[in-house]
Amino acid sequence: MIRRIAKFAKRKSVIGFSLVAVTGTIIGTQVYKPVTPTKYVLSTVSRGTLVTTVSGSGQVSAENQIDITPKVSGTIQKVLVTLGEEVNTDTALVAIEQKDASKSVRNAQQSVRDAQISLESAQIAYDKLVKPQSNAALLQAQDAVSQAQRSLAKLQAPPDAIDVMNAQAKVDQAEQDAKLAADGKTPKTVRDAYDDSVNTLNSMVVTLQKSLDDSNDVLAVEGTSGNINFTNLFSVLDQGKKILAYSSYPLAKDTTKQAHDAVLALAVRDEDMTKIDAARALVKTALDANQTLLDAVRAGLDASLTSSSFSQSSLDQYKSTIQGDSNSIINGYATLKTLDDNIQKAQDAYDNAQTSLAVAQAELAKLMAGTDADQIAQAKETLAERTQALADVKVGADAIDLKVALNTIEQRKSALTNAQSSLQDAIDTINDYTVRSPIAGVVAKVSAKEANQASPSSAVATVITKSKIAGITLSEVDVSKVKVGQKTMLTFDAVPDLTISGTVAEVDLIGTASQGVVSYGVKIAFDTQDDRIKAGMSVSASVITDTRVNVLLVPNGAIKQVNGVSTVQTLTSTASDAEAAQGVTSATPPETKQVETGLANDQSTEITSGLNEGDRIVTRTIAAGTTAAKTTTASTSARSASFIPGIGGGPGR
Repeated sequence: MIRRIAKFAKRKSVIGFSLVAVTGTIIGTQVYKPVTPTKYVLSTVSRGTLVTTVSGSGQVSAENQIDITPKVSGTIQKVLVTLGEEVNTDTALVAIEQKDASKSVRNAQQSVRDAQISLESAQIAYDKLVKPQSNAALLQAQDAVSQAQRSLAKLQAPPDAIDVMNAQAKVDQAEQDAKLAADGKTPKTVRDAYDDSVNTLNSMVVTLQKSLDDSNDVLAVEGTSGNINFTNLFSVLDQGKKILAYSSYPLAKDTTKQAHDAVLALAVRDEDMTKIDAARALVKTALDANQTLLDAVRAGLDASLTSSSFSQSSLDQYKSTIQGDSNSIINGYATLKTLDDNIQKAQDAYDNAQTSLAVAQAELAKLMAGTDADQIAQAKETLAERTQALADVKVGADAIDLKVALNTIEQRKSALTNAQSSLQDAIDTINDYTVRSPIAGVVAKVSAKEANQASPSSAVATVITKSKIAGITLSEVDVSKVKVGQKTMLTFDAVPDLTISGTVAEVDLIGTASQGVVSYGVKIAFDTQDDRIKAGMSVSASVITDTRVNVLLVPNGAIKQVNGVSTVQTLTSTASDAEAAQGVTSATPPETKQVETGLANDQSTEITSGLNEGDRIVTRTIAAGTTAAKTTTASTSARSASFIPGIGGGPGR
């Protein structure tokens, strides 16, 4: 063996040298590659449609009967179908009173309008901040400062002599208006109104006496023989009218005398006001009595006929006189009402004058005392605020103000979205007050009765359908999201390439417990029929529980929970979507933003505030690190030379 090696070494001296060179221990080495920078996988906030579903499985049912239950409770207002009636999908079966629900819709509509106005206000405020300040705004701010300076200077100056004189004049006038009469108790304005009424009352009793005398001229009750022909004729034509006229005369005479005596006894000035009030009351009574008398006399005149001894001209003259007296009595009522109003106005004027006097005295006292320290301090604060406002106008809006304004807009957008969602919920709720058939078929039973109470626990009708029905089970968590009328997608193990849409027709109110797990039955009516589907076949259903259209969406992985608050990381990047999906580097770290979330499914989450369409968000972070290529330490010897190409054998040979 040694001879062979020597012989080979002699022929291949270079290789032999290399063999000796590598004999011994080779020291291990390690070579490091460059550090890998942190990368951020990005996604773009976009608008889209978000759909949430719950899934269950079961079998195609051999039964085709559905019990229809309402979604809300209330008094049944009207039953809209009869036994044996054919109904279509969405046919109204029962109407439930919806007064409270209608009120909720109106309140929700008002909330939406309020939220829209609030958002518009926030947008206007933001636009004002970003809009360059005009010369007019600068001049306005400077003028506001000047006004504040003048107001402060005026407050600090002593009271002006002209102001004091004007204030004293107001006090003097108010004292004159609130002056009392000579008795020191009665307001002078009231005393004057009572005194003025005495002359008017004297005129009124004259009018009363005239109407009484004119009536006596017709009736000839006393002091005159009257017109015998007229009196006899009056008596013959209408005995009842004669009795009424003659019976009314004594009362009119008596009340007129009482009013006359009371008024004549009044002094022209400074009479006791209680006596004047009593006289006014007597005049009112006399007016009533004379009006009754005149009406009776006029009725008799209207029933009278003319004769050779009682001409038409005489009758017309009587009628004209009595009518004139009636008009005077009517005017007397108006005059008496005017007297009452004048006295009340005088009292009101006095009361107002007292108030004005107190105000005028207080204003004069305040003017004489000078401006108090609080007013001066307030004026100084106003001047400081307006000075700062002027400085702000010159500088313009700062970054913090803009950020706050933008945040306000986002908050109010969120409030508007919530209000719109509440409105939609209210509308959906009011729609629930009309119980509709989820399937087409025939009404097999009507349980509802008008004026009875309806509730989700009791069926109002039963419908038999020719459509196939699938029965599935759902967990207690999933069934809480399912409602009658929701759309579903059905697939079948027996027909893999077939998908049929359906509608939730019935949901069990009571679950079934098995080994500690509670499940609920759900019946789904097929929207279309397929002869390949047979009763008893296995079926899987995905029930669409909610759909949001044109909402901001982000991948679920982008959202993090920090102390119960939802946050995302945003990063400004010009990379394409394809590059962003592979990961990008950034000299600045991502910014953490708080967001408010809405609906979510297995892939995406709705963002209601905190982000804008087009924002780039971080969905995954690839941390920075190092990699290294290593060679391990190894020992070699001459025995390993047997592995050299061209040399047979191996270790141990």
